[in-house]
Amino acid sequence: MINLIHNYFFDDLSRAFLDNAAKCTASGEVYKKGDFFKLNMPLTSIYIVNDPDVLKYVLIDNEPKYEKSRIYWKELRRVIGKAMGSVEGDEWTVLKQIQKSFFTKSQVERYLEDVRNISNEGVFALPDDQKINLLAELSATNFRIILKTIFGIKTTEGNIHTLVKIIDDGEAFIFWRSKYPWRPFTSIFTKRWFTTQKSLRICTDWVKTLLDHKHYAKNSLTEILLEKGYSYNHIRNEMIIHLGASTETVAVAECWTVYLLTQHPSWYVKVKQEISAHFNEGNFDPVQFPVLTACVKEAMRLYPPSHAIVRDCVCEQGDLIAGQKINKGDVMYISAYGIHRNPNFWQEPDRFIPERFLHNNEKNIEINTYFPFGAGKHACIGKYLAMPMVLTTLVHLLNRYTITFDDTVPKEPVSLSTLKSKNGFFVNLIKNQQI
Repeated sequence: MINLIHNYFFDDLSRAFLDNAAKCTASGEVYKKGDFFKLNMPLTSIYIVNDPDVLKYVLIDNEPKYEKSRIYWKELRRVIGKAMGSVEGDEWTVLKQIQKSFFTKSQVERYLEDVRNISNEGVFALPDDQKINLLAELSATNFRIILKTIFGIKTTEGNIHTLVKIIDDGEAFIFWRSKYPWRPFTSIFTKRWFTTQKSLRICTDWVKTLLDHKHYAKNSLTEILLEKGYSYNHIRNEMIIHLGASTETVAVAECWTVYLLTQHPSWYVKVKQEISAHFNEGNFDPVQFPVLTACVKEAMRLYPPSHAIVRDCVCEQGDLIAGQKINKGDVMYISAYGIHRNPNFWQEPDRFIPERFLHNNEKNIEINTYFPFGAGKHACIGKYLAMPMVLTTLVHLLNRYTITFDDTVPKEPVSLSTLKSKNGFFVNLIKNQQI
């Protein structure tokens, strides 16, 4: 149920939202004010949605009235170009139709061997007894997995870590442009704009080399897009957006899970015992690890990598939600972080309690209060692949290493293109004795 609707001028709450949107929407102050209310921001109105009924209304029941927001998504299209992740309407429908067969449950089962092999190679290559950036390393492994399974790329012809950083920096730039309405116009005079354009040219050259030398498998998404007449630049855009949406997002989920396990030793021990009991190098099934799965799901509840779904009202007549007039152009900020921690729907919402997802307990979770992969027609196309990627990599990682974080400061989430840690995910790896 919707509790309250408030209208606020640009005040401390609005400034807190701009500073760290996800964390702001899950604050006690916000929950006291209500689960649906308007922030009057500079040059726009943003509605904070912490209510599953409003989520359903916007994303499912009245989806045609709301499109991907000019906040981030339209900036993505302006900077990179058209791809399934940045368009709407008929263009989106056509591209979704072409690509959806690569992400079905049955197709994902065919990818598992590649996922296991690439994950094992990535984990095996990690240096031990020294500090590493876990997010960057896992992102690189996920990058290779998506290249091989979806795009059928046989060789990389490039430095993976460099490409991962280019995509990460590009996402950060697009997020920065989205934060204030004047930045899309002023940013073209900044160093960041020229750096992004240079990076885009590097990606263009990389993709052109891959395609010219036919470094892709038959029946891959790359071949299908070429056969349907899509340009090299369009295929570049699809690769950038798929790799950006999947590699770091999955890595963020993996990092938050590892962090939470290190903070909860009893669960860490349970997971390690489960892995020891079922690990068969090169030939295990991710479904064999229900305890680890529950920990991952709880990590994605507490720290959803995609921390919000943002939509703009595009209906000429506007809309009406719970008696509140919604004007064309108004922004719906549907906070996954806020709904996942809303005390109206979760007991002890800020605690790490994986039992929520064990022993059939998931059936007690209220509908639309847990949506780490989004909701509605634009829900993550890769959701069936994401969980096997996370579980497989974590099984290899936790089986091979004991992991400790190099600081004792609690991790603070920060709202960027994904929900990262403010002080990063730097860890020390110690190779386990039995390996």
